[in-house]
Amino acid sequence: NMPRLRVSSSLMCMFLWMLRESGAKDVPSFDRLRQVQKEIRAKYGIPSIPCKSPLGNVFFINDPRTIIAQARDSFIFYLIYHLNLEKDWANPAVQAQMHVYPE
Repeated sequence: NMPRLRVSSSLMCMFLWMLRESGAKDVPSFDRLRQVQKEIRAKYGIPSIPCKSPLGNVFFINDPRTIIAQARDSFIFYLIYHLNLEKDWANPAVQAQMHVYPE
């Protein structure tokens, strides 16, 4: 889940329980899920830089260079952009639903 969209631990446990009860395979334990989330956040997360205004207000910014570098170099970005677009256009059922607008 996203860092700003908090899901309580009890709600996450309920989601995992529902997945197991519905027959999903390879459902992780709660501790393993949190561990993987932490690893993903450390590897792909964008750090916030604390700043202080001349009036003394504290605020945080994200480095735009990090965001651009992550989007450009990320394997996830490659998968989403290239593979999904090609599959959509290659699938006649999906292609019939697409509306192409002039540029």
